[in-house]
Amino acid sequence: MSKTPLTSIKGVADAVEAKLKSLSINSAEELLDFFPKQYIDLSASVPLSDAEDGSYCLFDGVITDKSQPWKKNSLQIFNATAKSGNIFIRLVWFNQNYVSKRLEIGKEYAFFGKIKIRNFNLEMANPNFCKSEEHDRFTGICPIYPTKGIIPQGSFRNIMKDALKFVPDSIINGENERKFGLMHIKDAYFAIHCPQSKDVKEAYKRIATEKLTERIAAFSYAKEKGKTIKNRRYDKAVNFDEMLKNLPFLPTDSQSSAVTKIVKNLKKEERMNTVLCGDVGSGKTLVAAMACFFVIRNGYQAAIAAPTEILAKQHYSFFVKAFADTGISVGLILGSTPVAEKRKIYSAASDGKLDLVIGTHAVFSDKLKFADLALAIADEQHRFGVAQRNSLVEKGSSADVLTLSATPIPRTMYIAAYGEAEFITIDRRVKGNIKTSIVPPKKRADMFGYVAKRCEETKTYVIAPKIFDAEGIESESCEELYKEISHYVPKEKIGLMHGKMKADEKSVVMEKFRDGIYRVLVATTVVEVGVDVPDATIIIITDADKFGLAALHQLRGRVGRNGDQSYCFLTSDKECDRLNVLTANDDGFKIAEEDFALRGGGEMFGLEQAGASSLKYVTAKTLKIASACAESVDKERFKDRINDVIREFSLSDVTLG
Repeated sequence: MSKTPLTSIKGVADAVEAKLKSLSINSAEELLDFFPKQYIDLSASVPLSDAEDGSYCLFDGVITDKSQPWKKNSLQIFNATAKSGNIFIRLVWFNQNYVSKRLEIGKEYAFFGKIKIRNFNLEMANPNFCKSEEHDRFTGICPIYPTKGIIPQGSFRNIMKDALKFVPDSIINGENERKFGLMHIKDAYFAIHCPQSKDVKEAYKRIATEKLTERIAAFSYAKEKGKTIKNRRYDKAVNFDEMLKNLPFLPTDSQSSAVTKIVKNLKKEERMNTVLCGDVGSGKTLVAAMACFFVIRNGYQAAIAAPTEILAKQHYSFFVKAFADTGISVGLILGSTPVAEKRKIYSAASDGKLDLVIGTHAVFSDKLKFADLALAIADEQHRFGVAQRNSLVEKGSSADVLTLSATPIPRTMYIAAYGEAEFITIDRRVKGNIKTSIVPPKKRADMFGYVAKRCEETKTYVIAPKIFDAEGIESESCEELYKEISHYVPKEKIGLMHGKMKADEKSVVMEKFRDGIYRVLVATTVVEVGVDVPDATIIIITDADKFGLAALHQLRGRVGRNGDQSYCFLTSDKECDRLNVLTANDDGFKIAEEDFALRGGGEMFGLEQAGASSLKYVTAKTLKIASACAESVDKERFKDRINDVIREFSLSDVTLG
C-alpha cells in the first residue's frame, strides 16, 4: 500500500516533516499509530495554591522575568518567571525558542502543565499557554504525546487532528464488526486522538484487533503459498566434545535435547525459524554456541545480534573460550569499534575467513557482508526492530533463524507478532534458590543495612526505574539512589550505571563490579538482559510497581546464577498484584501468562519494537477475534496491505498478486 506523505497533512512543511521523521514517523498512517502517552482532564486540574509535586495545574500568571534562549548539549532552553497572586513559579521550555517571542514581561497568560517542586520552589516544564482572556480554551480531555520536546504538544495535536482524514478502511468486514461488537475503525482513532473521555481502552482494543487481523491474514497466506528452500547440506558429522572440553560444565539433558532439535531443523530443506525459549539462567548461550559450532564445522558462517554492548562482549568472551583450539575464528563488532578494526572484520567476513561475527546493532550495517551466512541468531528479538532483524537474515541466502528468548511470550502472542515459528524450551539449570520479598517503606533502611552487612561476602544490584515525563524525555533516578546507598556502603565500593552513559563507560563500571572492586551496582534496566555476574546474590528493585512482570523476572534472574541462595527485594509503597505474582512464582512461563492476563500483550514487546504501540491492549480475546476475522479478509481488496506485512516481516519470497 502506498503510504500517504506527511506533507499531505495540514501544517506539515519540510521542517516539521524532518522533526516527525526524527520520531520515526514517516507517513500519515504511521502518525495515526503514534498514540498518546497519557490523557489529562483539564477540568480536574488543581489551582496553583494547592499544587503538589506531579500534579497538573491551570493558572493565570503575569510574566515578571524571562531569559534569552540558551543551549545545553543538544537542548535549546528558555526560562521565564510568572507571578500568580503572591506565588512565583519558574517556567521552562525545551526546544521551543519561539516561546520567548510570544511571552511579554508584564502581560498575563493562562498556563497549564505539570508541577515540579525543586528545593521548595515551583517549576513547570513545557507548559501550554494562551492569553489570559482565552483561558476557556483549557477544557476537556487533552492527549499528551511522547514527542520528546521536538514538537510542541499543541502543534502536534493540530497536526494529528488533520491526519485523521487519512484513517484507512478497515480490513475487517462489516459483518464481523457487527458479530463481534467492534466499533468502527475511524471512530476508534478519533476516540484516541480527540477523546471525549479518558477511558479509551475499547478504542485501543479495536485498533489492536485491526493490526492483528492484518498480520494473521498475511502470515497465513505466506505460510500457504511460500516456502523457502535452502541449497545447503549438512553432511559432516560433528564432534561437540571438541568444544565442550573447553567449558567447566556439560550441557544438561534439556540443553542437549534442544541442540538435537535445532540440528534436525537445520538439516531440513525449508528454512528454519526456531525460537529457543529459556527462562533466565537456563543456558541458552551454550545451546546457541553448539548450533554455531555445528554450522561452522559444516563449512558455513554464523552471526549473533545482541541488544547491548555489555551482552555482546559477554557472548564474545564465552564463544572465544568455547571455541579455543578448534580453529574457529570469532569477531566482535560494536558501535564503538574503531573504523580500522571494523574494516578488518568486514573484509574477513566477506572473504569467509571469519566464521562467526558477534555484535550489537553494528551487525546490521550494509557494510558487513558474508561469504556464506547460514545461521542468524537474534538474542532477545523483541529488542530489535523487525527491519533490523531481517537485514541480518538477508545477509545470507535463505539463512536459518534462531531466536533466543528469555522473555517468555505465550505462543499465540509470539505468532501474532512474528509469524509461525517452532518453539523449543529449555529448563533452568538451578531452580528455587531465589527468595523474593516485598519491602515496604518502613523496612527500607533495614534492607540497606542488610546489604551493608553482607557487602564483603557478596555483590548486590540496586535497580532504579527509568523515568520519562509525559513527552517521553528520560530523567535518571539513579543519582538519588546512589546518594542514599552511600549512607550505608562506602562510595568507593558503589558503581553507577545508566542508559545515558557511553558504552565504554558502562563496560568499565561492569568490569569493576564483576572483578569485585565495586560490591554494589546501582543501575537502571540496562542490566536486565543477559548480564552474568555469577557471584551476585542480592538484587533490590526500587519502585518495583513501575515495572512489568516480565522485566521484574528478568532482573531477578541476574542473581543466583551459580546456584547460591539469593535474595530479590522489591520496594514499593503501593498494593500491586504483579508483585504478589512474582513472590509466589519463579517459573518465567507462568509469570508471562499472568502478565498477559494482567496487562495484555504490549508490555511483552517493549516500546522499541515496531508496531508495539498498536498491540498495547492485546488480550486472549482480541487474539481470538482477530484469528476469526482473518479467515474472511478480502485478500484482493487489501492485497497491498497484506503485501506490506509480508515484506515488513520477510515472511517469504511471495507476494499476493
